[in-house]
Amino acid sequence: MRKNRNMIEQVREMRNSDILASIHGAQMTNMMFMPPGSGVMEMYPKGWLEGAGVGQYTHQWFANWSQMSYKGSWRDTEGPYCNRSQCFKDRQVGLNETFLTEWTRRVVRQHARRKAWATAGGDVTKGCSCD
Repeated sequence: MRKNRNMIEQVREMRNSDILASIHGAQMTNMMFMPPGSGVMEMYPKGWLEGAGVGQYTHQWFANWSQMSYKGSWRDTEGPYCNRSQCFKDRQVGLNETFLTEWTRRVVRQHARRKAWATAGGDVTKGCSCD
């Protein structure tokens, strides 16, 4: 999502989104405006998991409670380490291009099958054999 959008633009963009791929953070709360059956992909900076506790599951729970399909998470293992006393805000997250390309391809393929299933009369909020 582009920066400096007003609330109406943000809601409209999320309402028309099928898949959200984002670094873990407050911006992910906008997923509440996505339609049921949407997919969510989440990424974390290196070192974040060690201090995360149950916070690592916040957006996964929210996606599930909102009848979305949480497609997993990816944790940076290559980027610069950030110890618990440092803030993760505005940190760069290293990317494993091969893994992220395949993960995205798989999620998009599953989502396309799910949409086709829904078009044929399936209920996206109750699961799909395509997942």
